[in-house]
Amino acid sequence: PMRLQDVALEVCQFFEAKAKQQGVALANRLSSDLPAISGDPDRLRQVLTNLVSNALKFTPSGGRVTIQAEQFREGENRWLEVAVADTGRGITAADQERLFKAFSQGRNVGDGVFGTKGTGLGLYIVKSIVEQHGGRVDVRSAPGQGTQFVFSVKVIAA
Repeated sequence: PMRLQDVALEVCQFFEAKAKQQGVALANRLSSDLPAISGDPDRLRQVLTNLVSNALKFTPSGGRVTIQAEQFREGENRWLEVAVADTGRGITAADQERLFKAFSQGRNVGDGVFGTKGTGLGLYIVKSIVEQHGGRVDVRSAPGQGTQFVFSVKVIAA
């Protein structure tokens, strides 16, 4: 059992100075009363760290990055759907198909990003960790409209 909102707070504190330096607003909107989930705090910290890092990399000054969550039910299980959303450049449909594959990156990854080019393993690792927790990960994006990476983790039955 763990509280994802505590992990999200740590991740936001870690990136606070970088976001401020870039002129990007970083907001943790996970409510303190979210239910406990079943998960490994270190691995889920790695997921959020990677997603926030990517969001900052592709969001220009004046933009924002937000972590938010909502609960949903699927069959007998309750889930927490967590989204890391940005107001960055967005991702084409063709690039979205490649994102979760090892050593694969979008075609525009080097153009005007903040920070160094990655290895193409980050989202592959995110997907692996989320799936090991029994959840799913997805991307919702369109060029010029920002990006939202969404993953789900199981809520502990009350």
